[in-house]
Amino acid sequence: MAAHNESSGVTRLSGSRIGIILLLCLLAFSGVAGNFQPGAAKTAGPTSSLALQDASWEFQMQNQQNTGYSPQTIINQNNVGQLQLAWSTDVPGDAGTPVIWNSLVFITGGGAIRAVNETTGHIVWVADKNSDGLDFSTRVGVTIDAGDVFAATFSSQLVSLNATTGAVNWVVSVTSGIVGSMVTYDGPQATPLVYDGKVIVGETSGDVGARGVVRAFSENNGALLWTFYTVPPAPMNSTNQAAFGNTWGTNGTNGCQCAGGAVWNVPAVDPHTGIIYFATGNPYPLVKGYDYRTPNDADTNLCTDCVIGVNSTNGQMVWYFQEVPHDWGDHDEGMPVQLFNTTINGVQTEVVGDAGKAGYYFELNAHTGAPIYKVKVGIHLNENLTSQGLVYPGADGGVDTLSSYDPKTSMIYTMAWNSHQICKGNLALNTMRCVPQYTGLNSTLYGIDASTGTIVWNMNMSGYGGGVSSTNDIVFTSDGNHNFYALNAMTGAILWQHNDPSGGSQWNWGPPSITNGMVFETTLGNTSTGRIEAYAIVPSSISVMDDPFGVTHDTANDLIYVANYGSGSVSVISDARLAVLTTIDVGSEPMGIAYDSANGYLYVTNSGSDTVSVISGLTNQVVGTVSVGSSPQGAAYDPKNGRVYVTNTGSNSVSTINGTQITGSPIPVGSKPYGIAFGANQIYVANSGSNTVSVISPSLNDKVSRTISVGSSPTGVAYDSANKEVYVTNSISDSVSAISTTSKTVVATIAVGESPYGVVYDTRSSNIYVTNTLSATYTEIAGSSNTVINTVSVGFSPTGIAFVSITDRLYVADNETNSVYYSSAT
Repeated sequence: MAAHNESSGVTRLSGSRIGIILLLCLLAFSGVAGNFQPGAAKTAGPTSSLALQDASWEFQMQNQQNTGYSPQTIINQNNVGQLQLAWSTDVPGDAGTPVIWNSLVFITGGGAIRAVNETTGHIVWVADKNSDGLDFSTRVGVTIDAGDVFAATFSSQLVSLNATTGAVNWVVSVTSGIVGSMVTYDGPQATPLVYDGKVIVGETSGDVGARGVVRAFSENNGALLWTFYTVPPAPMNSTNQAAFGNTWGTNGTNGCQCAGGAVWNVPAVDPHTGIIYFATGNPYPLVKGYDYRTPNDADTNLCTDCVIGVNSTNGQMVWYFQEVPHDWGDHDEGMPVQLFNTTINGVQTEVVGDAGKAGYYFELNAHTGAPIYKVKVGIHLNENLTSQGLVYPGADGGVDTLSSYDPKTSMIYTMAWNSHQICKGNLALNTMRCVPQYTGLNSTLYGIDASTGTIVWNMNMSGYGGGVSSTNDIVFTSDGNHNFYALNAMTGAILWQHNDPSGGSQWNWGPPSITNGMVFETTLGNTSTGRIEAYAIVPSSISVMDDPFGVTHDTANDLIYVANYGSGSVSVISDARLAVLTTIDVGSEPMGIAYDSANGYLYVTNSGSDTVSVISGLTNQVVGTVSVGSSPQGAAYDPKNGRVYVTNTGSNSVSTINGTQITGSPIPVGSKPYGIAFGANQIYVANSGSNTVSVISPSLNDKVSRTISVGSSPTGVAYDSANKEVYVTNSISDSVSAISTTSKTVVATIAVGESPYGVVYDTRSSNIYVTNTLSATYTEIAGSSNTVINTVSVGFSPTGIAFVSITDRLYVADNETNSVYYSSAT
């Protein structure tokens, strides 16, 4: 836009700077370790440390080692308190930790996979029963690899989808040909691991009598590569038990109808050796009191409640470690294990970390499976109960959500659910029955030294907590009372807390994912709808290039475009991230900017080169340059006829553009036309030199149908669709004229701050916001009464202004500080 000259209205600027402008314990062991191997060959252990992945989140727990740690550096302890809700999107049903790839966020819920735009939260595609006939598992999430999504269904299918479009690549059965299955498999719910051209997935139907299994399929076409069974086939006998150490006892010899050992979650992989690590679930039946489960405690029921290492090439076991032998209390190991390096007794050691519902965090040697330590977490009471009483942890207690390992702090972060159960009967008489209790639920979050197993800090929380992820000396977690937290990773001190009464995190199953300076969290909410929410850092302002003036919003991509007069460029700002994504070079002295919603184009007037640059909002590249009249300033888009109107201050005319072509002859208007807006099927032009507003009628071949006198030196124009009025800023008389689009007359003159310049309409509140360049403020006007209701200090020389309904934010360009300020419009 331009500098102010009282004698001649608005003139072109030539200087590079405009002065005044209008304008985030070592304990005793009870486990059993071994390496019985039905034909398995032991693989050499890893020799080098695991490298950190990049700052994306393409796997359920960020990387293929399931550490739940993001190496992003944008969010830190100094600015995490500035996190604010960027957007939220309702999603039906359950949801796990979001997965992020190529600016898309992938979530599961209500039997569907949804791809959501990372910046706006808008749903890009949905795969579900309606679209593909596929009922996707919803408890945990998906995996992305090479541009494809891999997920499982409730109908025991493994599916590959195109990540960009959601189109199905292939579908195969996970359970076809399984030996010894007794029931109909109704899973899996497990998230697949994609590694070395293989999709490796577990089956989760162990609690209904199915045989636990892990299978590998070709990533390319879904062909079955190998199968690993976690328990013997049923009915069990002395022959088929032999490969499992004859650990199912005498009842097994008589044909025990037993099963279990489900693999509920995604394995971790060592990329140096190709060994995968996973944990298994409880035996079936769930409790000892059934006649066909052996009462002999020596019968450990392998390989239930174990951590297992398997060769990913051939599916043969390398080692196992059983954490809960002969589990009668449903204390399975259902969560993903972590693989990481830490110092043990002064030696760098690769370890596997795992925690389960028995309430212990185990650390094992990744080469051999040998236990290093275990840490008691949560409440423990009457664990060896043999008759009636209360037991902690119960079947829904202990660790039953995702943990994290942070390589910067060398600490483990894990959440224990303090839930108990009431038991009745007698264990020795096979009459013991236990019922989980769901009153007074709470959780405890632990920070554990990974080298020693020492608990460094803990934090008690209300309800069932939603697991843990970490980044940059920050731990992210949630409780069961709608609270999200960012904690100091070394001390547990709260750095940021957000309460969302519209959603609850008690059963969100997974912690947030963190990438690109954003935090993504899912929650079931207070209803069955569920939500995904995105949080972003909110600094005080965003730095752009020299002399920013015009500002507009691309609604399709939720991007803010800022014309930088002094640098001949346009800054592109993400509304969600509140950061400049890119800078586009345009013509000389860019001033005004308008958005064409039909073509997705941005039109930038270049007052120094008498041109308009056309930018594609999809690619953020200049796709055309249009020559117009002398010293173009303002631009406005007419959605009805699809044209853009440009004011030419030097030639006292308005040019029209369609796409990237000039159309028709210039339209004569008043002296020094400047601001322009579309409203009520008319084009309103502020003529700063003649103190008038010209009304152009597109339906009358773009003829000027009315000229309206307003205040001194009108500049900005905006249309109030609710009240059917046009607002014009008068930079010399420090006022705003309100024009009725019905009568085409001024119905109010409103005194505002000094040198009002930019003006914008708030579609949510129906209020008007005006920037006052010399008083460094913006004024809020009630559209219903045309009265000033608020004045806010902003920057030093505010010029252009834009409103974003998605986040209810105002963006104000400050020409003096070369920045864009933003604030809530409410």
